[in-house]
Amino acid sequence: MQDNVQRMEKCLDAVPNRFILATVTALRAEQLMAGAPALVEMPARSKPTTVALGEVAQGKLDFVLGESAATPESEEEK
Repeated sequence: MQDNVQRMEKCLDAVPNRFILATVTALRAEQLMAGAPALVEMPARSKPTTVALGEVAQGKLDFVLGESAATPESEEEK
């Protein structure tokens, strides 16, 4: 439990606020549950949210604020 608190504090250095951190972590955890490979070394029984926090803390995830990553630019121009 203490590890997650420390991870979250480190994540807030990379993410502007805790609400964005929660969103980024939740989206990445969904990807991990769907079979995406983890970008960091974690114990085998780690929960997807713990892995996602580890990825954010280590700077392994890129995210863009204010834009939808799921919408290609060609669809936005229409």
